[in-house]
Amino acid sequence: MNLPFSDQLLLPIQQGIKIHTFRAKNRWRAGMSIHFYARNRQPGMYLFYPIRPVVSTQEAELNAEGMHVDGRRLEGAELELFAQRDGFATAADFLAFFVGRPLPIVGQLIHWTSARYEAATVATVPARLAELAAERLSLTA
Repeated sequence: MNLPFSDQLLLPIQQGIKIHTFRAKNRWRAGMSIHFYARNRQPGMYLFYPIRPVVSTQEAELNAEGMHVDGRRLEGAELELFAQRDGFATAADFLAFFVGRPLPIVGQLIHWTSARYEAATVATVPARLAELAAERLSLTA
């Protein structure tokens, strides 16, 4: 199934920084093929990344209180990690992307890697944030 992306998110996907996406509704299931498209439904639409299977999905909701995954609110370092894995430099940048859109947005996270958001993994978040920061520095150097 086609999964369209805005131009600002193409490079983070191609670099392996963006490893999931948040979408309204619940159309996606593990095992489905993701066709990563840029300029969806426009002249020049193109597949910009190899077709990948959906590894897993998680229930997700963005509301006035923040981002929730599987009913659990993401906060602090975990929210920052989530935003980076979604292709944004910071949680503030992620939230700014949705300014002007009516809330709540109820849908799912679509994962094309094995990464997930579980309460048990919260303790590993600071170390992973440090790794991502180092990766970003090496990509911009």
